[in-house]
Amino acid sequence: MAASGAVAAMLAVGSAVSTPRPARIAVVGGGLAGLGCTYHLLAQSAEPLDCVHVWDPHCPGEGGASAVAAGLLHPYSPKGTDIWRGREGLVAALELIRAVEAHSGGRVCQQDGMIRVALDEAQAVAYRSRGSTTSQEGSGQQWVSQAEVEPIAGSEVGGRGALHVPDAFTVDTRAYLRGLWSLCVSMGGGTTDV
Repeated sequence: MAASGAVAAMLAVGSAVSTPRPARIAVVGGGLAGLGCTYHLLAQSAEPLDCVHVWDPHCPGEGGASAVAAGLLHPYSPKGTDIWRGREGLVAALELIRAVEAHSGGRVCQQDGMIRVALDEAQAVAYRSRGSTTSQEGSGQQWVSQAEVEPIAGSEVGGRGALHVPDAFTVDTRAYLRGLWSLCVSMGGGTTDV
C-alpha cells in the first residue's frame, strides 16, 4: 500500500483462467483478521487466484482496532478459564507469526509471559481456584501470591496476587501486520494501489 494510506490495494496473483470460480476475491479490512484471511486464501488455494483485493482505509498497522491491539497472546479468558478453541487458535497464530518472521528475517513476537493481577478478593478467590494448570502444548498458568508476583514483574505490583502465564506471548502488532502484508504481497506476486 502507498505510504500515505490507500483506500484499497489489489494483489495481482496468477493469470486469468476459465474455471467457474471467483475471478476476484475481496477481503474487507487489512487488520489481524483480514490479512490472516488473505494469507490463508493465498496459501491454501488449490488453484491460482486471479486477484485478491484487500480493502482498508489505512496501511497495515497504521489504523483501526488491530493497530492498537495490546498484542497479548494466550488461550485464557479474563477469568483465567480456557477460551473455547483458544489453544488451537494459539497454535495457528504462532504458525502465522513464524511465517512472518521467516519472511521478514526479524522478530515480531516474544515469549515473555503475562501477569493478571487480582484487583480484589473476589478475583483472588477465582484465580486461586484455577490453581496450576498445564496443557499438553506446555502452556499453563499458576497462582502466585503478592510476595511472589513482584520478583516476576520486576517491580512493585498492587493487588492481592496474580495469575502468572509464563508461556504467554507479546506481539508487536504493527510490525506483525506490516510483515504479514509484505508476506501476502510476495505470495501474490505484487501489489497495485487502487
